[in-house]
This record gives sequence, structure tokens and C-alpha cells, in this order.
Amino acid sequence: MSTAMYHVKPLHGTTHVQDLPTCMYHMKNQSGPDVVNKGTSHFASPVSELVKRQECIIEKLEALQSRISSLTSAASQHHESKADLKDSRDINCFKDVVIACSPTLHPRAILNLLTKLATRHSILLTYYVHSSATSKPCHDLSRNGFEMNLVGSCRTDKWMVITWIWKECNECEMIVSPVRQTKIVGEVNICRYLTRLLGEYPESPVAATVLDQWLDNASIIARGSNTKQNEALSKLAQRLSMSRYIAGNTAGIEDLVNFSAVSNSGLSDKWKNNKHIKQWCTLMS
Repeated sequence: MSTAMYHVKPLHGTTHVQDLPTCMYHMKNQSGPDVVNKGTSHFASPVSELVKRQECIIEKLEALQSRISSLTSAASQHHESKADLKDSRDINCFKDVVIACSPTLHPRAILNLLTKLATRHSILLTYYVHSSATSKPCHDLSRNGFEMNLVGSCRTDKWMVITWIWKECNECEMIVSPVRQTKIVGEVNICRYLTRLLGEYPESPVAATVLDQWLDNASIIARGSNTKQNEALSKLAQRLSMSRYIAGNTAGIEDLVNFSAVSNSGLSDKWKNNKHIKQWCTLMS
């Protein structure tokens, strides 16, 4: 059966290919190719100018950034060199330190640290008794290397000169800079300064904080009220029940300062029945 209803013979040969239109309507170019090219260049010109301006701005910003970096580096180097110079001056310059103390007090911790400092550096130790002193000094400073009334001795060739003056005062005082009159008050604070001078202050923040807590505890024992003193001594007894010294197996700066505070405050007799404090006082004596 046929699949087509009608059969139409081709009007042309099978080898001929008919080109079909690709556009429905044709319209002549009203501007011409020259006008189109001019329009394209006209619209492209602002873009190229904008690109050039942007590149110029970027170059200026890069030059500015380079300049800022060089200035920052130069300022940093200047600051570091200035800090190093300041530190070197502070370390290497001649120090003339004056310590004033009541003749009724025996600042064991300060004297212990000064003795240790004298073994490491060339230090001139001298002492005087001020006219305001109403009693004889309770401690002989010659045991710690001090000499009395060193007149005419060479001072400038020493790393440090320490002058101890026995006079009537409530607390120990240290004048670090006679020119600026920089004063450090209290045995605990003087020991902080000397410990840093010896380079033995802990670098670890945790260890330094623990040391500061025990130094503050000594300040309470020395100058606190009766209630605060008993609390500080209870804390001390609790610590000594766990270790031989406050610092552990060996005595540290915290032991020296707390023992000096307990001895000068007269509380050692009050707490002599506590076996831990009694044993510790015996070891520290």
C-alpha cells in the first residue's frame, strides 16, 4: 500500500541546491562603515582614559605604600636602638643607692640579697648611724661586708655604691636615684627591686604571679592588722605543711621576705606552737 497521497516530480535537478534567505527584511545601512568605526572609537576613548587614570592611581598608591613601609622600618629601628641604649645605660651606668632603716629592725631579706649581689659585682658597701637614731643598731652590718665611714675611697670604679643609714623611720627606704629622688618604701618592695637586679625574678607569668602573692603576704604580716596578720600566717602554715619551704624543697626569695617579716613583727613567738612554722623558722635562722 502507498504511504503518500500525491507524488510530485522535482522541478529542478537533484544536484541543484536552493539557497534559502536568512533574513526576513533587508535594510540599507544609513551611516556607512566609516561612521560606525568613528562611533566605536568615540565610545572606546573614555574607557581607555579611565584605565590609564586607574593605573596611574595604583602606581601612586604603591609608591606611597613603599614610602610608609620604609618610614615605619626606620622608626622601628630607631626606637629599638634608643631602647637598647636606654637599657645599656640603665645597666652599665654608675649606681649610688642609699638605704635607710630603723635601728630596731633587722631586714634579713635585704641584707641576704645585697650579699649575693656583692659576690657578682664590684660593690662598695658602707654604713653610717644618723643623729636621729635613738638606739643602737640591732645588727652588725660588718658581718655582711659593710664598712663604716669610708671617706676618700674610690667610688666611680665600682658597679654600685650602697650606703646604709641607720635612722628613725617607720619602714625601710631605698633611694635609687639621688637626682630624681626615686624612693622605694618597704622591705618587700626593696627585695623586688634587688631580685630583678640580680636577674632572678621569674620570667614565667605564672611563677612571677605566685611569687608576688607570697611577697604581698609578707607585707600583710609586716604591716597588716591583727586579723589580716593571723590570716596571712595561717596561709603560711598551710603552705609549710605541704613543703619544707614556701618555694618548695629549697628556700627562695619568698622564704627570705616572709621570715624577715615574721621575725621583725614578733609573731614568731605567738605562732611557735605551730610545728610547721617553728620548723621553718629554725631552718631559716
